Amino acid sequence: MKIDELNLKILHDLLSDGRKSFAEIGKETNTSKDVIAKRFKQMKAQGVILGFTIQNSSRCYGANFVANLLICVQRGKVKCTMQEVSKISNVIHVYPSSVRQAVSAEVILKSIEELESIQKFIYNFPFVLEIETTIWMGKRNFPENLSIFNGKQLTSNQPTVNGKIDITPKKAEVTEIDEIDKAITDKLALNGRMPFEEIAKPLGVSTETIARRYEKLKQNGDLKVVIQIDPTKIGYYAFALFQLSFSKGVWAETIDKLSATFDVNFIIKAAGYFDLTFTLMIRDINHFLEIQDQMVTLPHVADMEVYIYRMFCPWPLQREIISTF
Repeated sequence: MKIDELNLKILHDLLSDGRKSFAEIGKETNTSKDVIAKRFKQMKAQGVILGFTIQNSSRCYGANFVANLLICVQRGKVKCTMQEVSKISNVIHVYPSSVRQAVSAEVILKSIEELESIQKFIYNFPFVLEIETTIWMGKRNFPENLSIFNGKQLTSNQPTVNGKIDITPKKAEVTEIDEIDKAITDKLALNGRMPFEEIAKPLGVSTETIARRYEKLKQNGDLKVVIQIDPTKIGYYAFALFQLSFSKGVWAETIDKLSATFDVNFIIKAAGYFDLTFTLMIRDINHFLEIQDQMVTLPHVADMEVYIYRMFCPWPLQREIISTF
């Protein structure tokens, strides 16, 4: 599907800030908010735009850690494993491995002891063979970093560092996440552009209170609204998961190089056999091979594994973990 420059601007800006107004996008493109609204509705009707959700911090779940569990199972047991694992309250995302009889689950944790309890529970399933665990030490999540936006005049009011969009959350004074904050994140996870008035009414608070709470969550790096799309409609048909271990640790320059690579949309610093994990949105095999060749040349790479998955739809996933570094 051909996406022109104005539609690219809309998609880019709403991946960066899902609550950005049509009036603001129109002002930056010298068009009216009505034109932006019409284009938005057209892309929604074409199945490009599917909705809005949020990224949020682990604090919004009342958790301190995030871990990934790769659950290896008996042949033919992937589907039932996904069904059982998805029932665990700590699990926020679960999906099948593309090349192994395994299920990948992201879990939120208050303590390492809680992780051990979850592992023991999963091992009680008779079809589970092994669990490989990786603790996330930090994540950089920036879905707007797509090559289809490269070279386009996508004027934005986002802050920049050395000419590049600064995607690091701006930390303000950290305050406790209370029940009102959790209610806001729960509602916006289902519809990131839900009017604040609709959130406020059942909670018995004012619209202004919700607006202030939203801005505080946003400024503290606890919440970001993002559009959800069908990536296949804009030319992305799969994604690759790269896992890297380094002989001399992960250097800041390595992370900066990955962040500057178009179509890399999240990077995880990890504690485990692999030091770094990142995903690459794939347009075609030549695109994938080109990036793979670049990764081999990174300083001090000791080992690398790559897995290719079918593209998620909708993407980004609901309530992905927000950038922490």
